[in-house]
Amino acid sequence: DWKMGVSSQVTELPAGFYHDVTIIEGNGINSVMKLKSLYKNKRINDDDDIITAYLGYWTDNGAFYYGDDYEGATSYPQNLTCCSYDNLKSTKIALDKANIPVKYLQMDDWWYAGLHPQEFNLGGWGGVKGVKHWEPPIEWYPGGLKELSQELDLGLLLYGPYFTPDNDWINEYSFIPEYSGYVLPSPDDSYSFYSSLFDFGMNASTNMIGYEVDFMSCLSQTPLFRTQINSLQKWLNGMNTAAKERGIIIQYCMAIPNNLFASLGLEMVTNGRASNDYASANNWDIGIGSILWSTLELKPSKDNFWTIYPQPLPNEFHPFGSDHGSVIIMSIIALLSKGPVGISDQSGYSNATIIMRTCRSDGRLLQPAIDDVIIGRVFGGQYNNIWNTQSGPMNG
Repeated sequence: DWKMGVSSQVTELPAGFYHDVTIIEGNGINSVMKLKSLYKNKRINDDDDIITAYLGYWTDNGAFYYGDDYEGATSYPQNLTCCSYDNLKSTKIALDKANIPVKYLQMDDWWYAGLHPQEFNLGGWGGVKGVKHWEPPIEWYPGGLKELSQELDLGLLLYGPYFTPDNDWINEYSFIPEYSGYVLPSPDDSYSFYSSLFDFGMNASTNMIGYEVDFMSCLSQTPLFRTQINSLQKWLNGMNTAAKERGIIIQYCMAIPNNLFASLGLEMVTNGRASNDYASANNWDIGIGSILWSTLELKPSKDNFWTIYPQPLPNEFHPFGSDHGSVIIMSIIALLSKGPVGISDQSGYSNATIIMRTCRSDGRLLQPAIDDVIIGRVFGGQYNNIWNTQSGPMNG
């Protein structure tokens, strides 16, 4: 049975509200999903999006310098021996020596101060730690994000999934939901809050170029978003407007289809995670999901990857269920996706030959004209990992 219409959880409908349902018929899933003519997207040009146009270095789940894989890195007081400024500086020096031109650094959920939601709400939702204070501990980053960005000469893609109930801005803006282990700025305060957050990030680093909002599938369950029409959209709109005024790219992570459709018209939302974390098995398999991402002119992200395997690992490092040995296929799919290409090797363990097949000497990625998607006629069949893309002239 098809069930269409407004959710029964919505408590009231605004005057003049109407709801449309569109049914599209076509020959195969790829033809049906070509919906571009129905929507007017305004996403920024490829060359203005450093996150998807240039090679990056990542510290997400599965990366060598992912703090959550090391004991004591995320809990107070943070022990960032694993992922210190010195380690990241050593990595950049090694990359420069090998003529590997990374242009930005992604900083994931391990570097800022905060607590996990269940630490506020026992028995509640887990997730990663929320943001209380959006700066790294001075013991491991004496010059803060500014020294990191300036000394490494890299733009920063900073992570901010949600916030703790005692965050640094709690008395300045209104937050939702009440009595929860995490909070978000209310839709009414979304623009003002993200303007302050992004200004803080830009001032703290001098070169914040991107913002990653994670756990969107979970955040979409926030009660107000489920009971009030357009509240989720208003939250996302405020974030996008603040980012647009400052030239900051937004990446969605763990997004669900309604988040992707909600991004139509949000020009600073250019890409998002179409895969599991690199630490998870089958992280490369983005072909089916990429059909929807491509339709909405969003670039699917495969997450980070190593370019040499094995690498010497400390005893306390435990990436789980990963395909770290599949270095060739990881690099190919990341490139053909047209999304971010983010290497994540240990300092001195990057394969320059593999990496430089993905980009020019200035770090500009050698991407196809369209991102790779599964061939529709084998969709759901035994051989559904036959993918298709096209090459052509590229800007720049």
